[in-house]
Amino acid sequence: MVIKTEITTPKILVISNGSFSSHLVEYALKMAQRLDFELISLSINEHTPSSAEKKEKAISILTQTARKAATEFVDKGKEINVNVTSFIDLNNSRETAIRNVAKHEPGIRYILSERDPETPGNRLQNPVFNFIKL
Repeated sequence: MVIKTEITTPKILVISNGSFSSHLVEYALKMAQRLDFELISLSINEHTPSSAEKKEKAISILTQTARKAATEFVDKGKEINVNVTSFIDLNNSRETAIRNVAKHEPGIRYILSERDPETPGNRLQNPVFNFIKL
């Protein structure tokens, strides 16, 4: 009897609104390198203007920003032998975008995001969440 098991490389999903701060990129790359994980960058759009004309222009600008950020993230990963895959989802909510990526990328173990600017104090902290597939 042969039992087939599919082994997926564990991954860290890194989420940001268009571009990624240098702190988040460095933190994610170091975490992935230490844990021997791959990274997935996900650019989302959390602040869309309500008018159609402004929304179209905002999406266009965000798309350019997200593509540039994704390319930079992949390049920095290559420098230290960390595989980075990038997704851009500017039309869905954060939760829907995460679900869509998880369908295509099995093995997501953690989610990292930019720190909340409302968090008091000078210490930079990025939220790290365990990913639980529902």
